[in-house]
Amino acid sequence: MSTLAYSAVDETYNFPDGANWIAYGSGLGAVGVFVTVSHGTPVGGAAVLVGFWFVLDGATIVRYGSGRTPHEFVSGPESEAMRRMRILHTVHRTLRERDRPHTPAELADACGLPESRVTSALEYLQHRGQVSRTERGTGRYRGPGAG
Repeated sequence: MSTLAYSAVDETYNFPDGANWIAYGSGLGAVGVFVTVSHGTPVGGAAVLVGFWFVLDGATIVRYGSGRTPHEFVSGPESEAMRRMRILHTVHRTLRERDRPHTPAELADACGLPESRVTSALEYLQHRGQVSRTERGTGRYRGPGAG
């Protein structure tokens, strides 16, 4: 319930990063105090300590910013994994549409991609059984429908 209330208020006022930890820690601390006073159990004291930790952590994030930066794999407008998937799709589609085998250089020109990327994609597609090499030594690849 408190999470939902905090989310609604955060959307309205756009609190800084870390404010959520302060809110959750304060709530947990209040519950801990209530449990300690009403029941006298050590569980309440533990909840107060954990809540206090969350409040301090949140205050540190608000003051100094988050210490976490996005990993380079997922940062940027297009991640490397998505780029590789796009290259695989482009190479496979281009080779599938052609009626004869092609070298990596020919496919690179047809796809508008660097030859090293095309070669890497072809090796992966061959490993997966989606393309095959022609006669030995020619360096040509053919798609599933090519002769």
